[in-house]
Amino acid sequence: MSSKGIFLIDKFFDEGQYSDIINDMNYSFDHMPLLDNKTWGETVTEFSKPIKIKVLETKDTHYQLIKNNIYHLIGRHPDGIYYYYWGPGSYIPWHADEIYSSAFTIYMNENWNYQDGGLFQYYINGKIETLVPHANLAVMQTGKVPHSTTILSKNAPIRKSIQVWFEEGNNRPVKSAI
Repeated sequence: MSSKGIFLIDKFFDEGQYSDIINDMNYSFDHMPLLDNKTWGETVTEFSKPIKIKVLETKDTHYQLIKNNIYHLIGRHPDGIYYYYWGPGSYIPWHADEIYSSAFTIYMNENWNYQDGGLFQYYINGKIETLVPHANLAVMQTGKVPHSTTILSKNAPIRKSIQVWFEEGNNRPVKSAI
């Protein structure tokens, strides 16, 4: 999968899977210790408020569920899966995921309002495109497309997403439905 592009997969999870994972995300946010984006380089944090992060362990049933859905779609196993929790004032400036071959972002909020910010923007074919997150939409990025996430407004709810990474070199799919 060496081509450059942004691919959208609506209804990434079936209803039962989505419900199970959002429940796990909510529980984790309320009851588990979380990491944050302070360890990221300054070029991808700038002045962002913290983004809370839960690393899913490979033995975790939710890791396995997400991994299997991705494998059935593109024939590759991810190198890392994380829950992200974005609060007001958080964002990610323009970057191109230089150390990864590709990535998935799966949005988990119902009824996200564009006025809350947290919009996904990417630059391709000489244009900036913008996506408003919506529940159960997966966005796959390949080929180091420059992208960013706009700042969340001061009254925004917690924006929940799942981030999936593929290390450089992990770019040979067995199959592809995209």
